Order: sequence, then structure tokens, then C-alpha cells
Amino acid sequence: MASGGDRLSALPDEALVRILSHLVTDEAVRTSANSSRWRYVHEGVPVIALVDTRTCQRVYPMDDLKVCFDHQVACAILGKGVETPIRVLRLSGVLDAPYDLLDQWIATAVTSGVEDLDVKLSYRTLRRLCLTCCWALNLPGSVDMASLETLHLAMVTARDGLLQQLLSSCPRLANLTLEECASVKEITVTSPCLRKFTMICCHNATAVELHTTCLRSLHYEGGLPPPGSPFIAVANYLSVAAVRIEICRGSYREGPPEVAPIMTLVSRCEKLARLDLRLGLSVDYYSSLLTSVVRDLPHLKHVR
Repeated sequence: MASGGDRLSALPDEALVRILSHLVTDEAVRTSANSSRWRYVHEGVPVIALVDTRTCQRVYPMDDLKVCFDHQVACAILGKGVETPIRVLRLSGVLDAPYDLLDQWIATAVTSGVEDLDVKLSYRTLRRLCLTCCWALNLPGSVDMASLETLHLAMVTARDGLLQQLLSSCPRLANLTLEECASVKEITVTSPCLRKFTMICCHNATAVELHTTCLRSLHYEGGLPPPGSPFIAVANYLSVAAVRIEICRGSYREGPPEVAPIMTLVSRCEKLARLDLRLGLSVDYYSSLLTSVVRDLPHLKHVR
């Protein structure tokens, strides 16, 4: 430069932050070593973009140093300035961490007002995945979650067929919870290992098929099944030991509600030991039907 000065460092913080936003996060943080002028600029960057060095071809002079990707992501999140929102969270790599760590990262980003969430992680031992308030779930062309045992989706929306794709990619799924997921319509859970199924306020659901022979617990909260609906179909009703059904208020049709699909489901669980029904109705509507159903359940020990 003619004047010998550092024109880049002379730019205002807003301009420098915009420049650093185009770098991966670890490169942006390295600029803090340039000079005292750059020491804290990276804290104002609303982007966290990290690639696990074990899975990429990027080469650094210090590549021989072992860097924990989990620690790297956590430090990037905690290193943001108090007033800096996380607008973009992009992660790519291998995750070896406690099962709830990814949940915490996503929850922090969502609370901060994230606009672009792109997580591409492979898991060696992923057994539990919880996603909350994910308004536009997207998946790659193929998904393989062969080790996943617990899946909890709350307020998750996705285009038609995407949730089914996710469920079909979990052959060892044992515990599934779907809560306030508007995208749930007709779903099939193919995992033969499913032992616990919970569906809460998925009001667009019309048909649920559980292809499992070892289901132990069934929990449903929502509206009354549509007339003629199969409600929830289970491959082996005899394995079910606990059923809890709660019908949401305000979901009743005019006249005596149709509770037959519910009672049919209960009656098929012939080895049921615990039954919790909260239908919110006058007992006169279904007392005789309930009595006849309960009479034929010899293993039943608890009714509520």
C-alpha cells in the first residue's frame, strides 16, 4: 500500500464481521491473532460453520494437533458475544458425544433465532435423537440411523414423506415420541424393536401402523379417531402391557362421541395390565362398553 497502512483493519467492525461470515468458524477465530484490532471481531459473527478436520481435506500447518470436534462446536457457541445471535449453524463431521449434546446445540441456536440450520453429522453410536421446534426439517437423499434407539420429535414439520423416510431409516428404534407434529398423517413404523410409542396432539394423523411384535407401552393424546378409522394398528397387540389414552377437549362431535375405535384397540390388548383412559366424557356414554371390555382383560391390575 502506498501509505503503508492496513486498510483492511481500518474498516469498521460491521464490515469485518461481514467478511468473516464467509469463513468457516475456526478460520474466523484465527484472525484474533492478527493484532489487538482483530482480537474480538470474530465474537460478533452470527455464523457457526465447522467441518470436522477428520472428515475433510483442509490442510493446516497444525493438522497434527488432535482437535475434539465436540469441544470445538461448544466453544464456538459459547464464544459468541452476548449481543450476537446465531443466524447460521452449519456442522459437518463425526459426533462422539453424550446423546443430549446435539439437542443442546440445536436448542441454543433456535432460541437465538437461527435462520439456516444445516447439520450433517455421522454418528458412531447415536442412540438418542431429540428435535424440537424444527419448522423445516430437511434430510439428505439417503439416511442411515442404524443405531438409533430413541427418537423424540416435537413441533417438527417437513414436506410430505420426509418424516416417514426418517422413521424408515431407524431399524432398531425402540422408543418413539411424536408431539405436535403437523406433518404426521399416515405413518408406518417398521422397526421390529419398538417397545414404546407416544403420539401427542398430532391432529392431522389419520392412520398409524406399528410393525412391531414387542410393543409394551402405548400412549395417545389427541382428538377422537375419524369414523371408520383403524386408529392405531399394532402387529402384536398381545405384547402391550400399558395403554394411556387422553382425548383433547373441544374435539368432540355433536351427539354422543364415537369411542368404539378406542375400545376396540383396548380389547385387542388381551394381556393389558395397566389402562389409563381420560376421555373427558360423561361415563354414561361408554360405561357399558368399557365394562364389557374390561371384563375380558384377565391380566388387568390398574384402571384409571
